[in-house]
Amino acid sequence: MSTLDASRPQLPVPDAEARLDAPCAVPGRRAPHARLHGDSSLFDHFGQGFTLLLSGAVDGGAGEACAAAARHGVQLKILYSGNADVQALYRHPLTLIGPDRYIAWVGNCWPDPAVDDVFLMLDSPGVAPAMAANGH
Repeated sequence: MSTLDASRPQLPVPDAEARLDAPCAVPGRRAPHARLHGDSSLFDHFGQGFTLLLSGAVDGGAGEACAAAARHGVQLKILYSGNADVQALYRHPLTLIGPDRYIAWVGNCWPDPAVDDVFLMLDSPGVAPAMAANGH
């Protein structure tokens, strides 16, 4: 049987954003789910390739994002959402979500060299050939 020893240092309890099971829109994590108007799921609106989620009333360079995706032969869908639940989960105005529903990048405006790096990786041989379809 184990007892709690008050003299031993205790590890701090992580906040909700640090927990692995808490929904959090950061690169490398699965995109958090949200309900939109009615019974519509945010995931239902993602594209087959990448999705650039614009949360709030910002344009954020959607045209430039489409142009960058086209240069690299990457399918990109632009998704605008002014939904308060989406904005609470996706705190950056721009979130790039991959076809696997994992977040590839977050930012405040486009362009960003890091996003070009994401698209360049897709140009590499053997990387997601199904994603080579161009469009948005």
